[in-house]
Amino acid sequence: MEHRPAAGAPPRAHVLDDTRDARSAPPAGRQARPGASGPPEHRPGDQGHGGLPPEDNAEKPRRRIMVVDDNLDSAETMAELVRIWGYEVRTAHDGPAALDTARAFRPHVVLLDVGLPGMDGYELARRLRAEGLSGDLLVSVTGYGQEEDRRRAEEAGFDHHLTKPVDPETLLRLVSQA
Repeated sequence: MEHRPAAGAPPRAHVLDDTRDARSAPPAGRQARPGASGPPEHRPGDQGHGGLPPEDNAEKPRRRIMVVDDNLDSAETMAELVRIWGYEVRTAHDGPAALDTARAFRPHVVLLDVGLPGMDGYELARRLRAEGLSGDLLVSVTGYGQEEDRRRAEEAGFDHHLTKPVDPETLLRLVSQA
């Protein structure tokens, strides 16, 4: 039996096939130039198709981001968001696993929850910095948002401190500048 929306119901959202290169289609509301091949031109300030930041060089390797959070749902949700933006992502759920992952993966950006069991995120940040594994950007992503928490994050070597729930636009701005 075919499912049909009730009369007056809004149309269902369309899911894009993620095997297609999002840069091959013009952003919503913009048409490709007649006879043009490849992605449409981006104007300064454009966010690109689907919220992706425009790429200066399509041949440039994808940036690597490591997400560390002991809450599996939180880690996977953030990893999927970052993946949608076009980044290569790995996750870890505790300090020792994060160190092993960072040694093998060499992330450009680390998004790190500080409330980890055992080795907390502050200690993990210090170790990542000491071993040169923190990449270009080390971000505290935590439920702890008091001034004392921000001070501890800065002392541990974090570049930024974001309090959960994280605003996706703020996160995108940070990772795209790294």
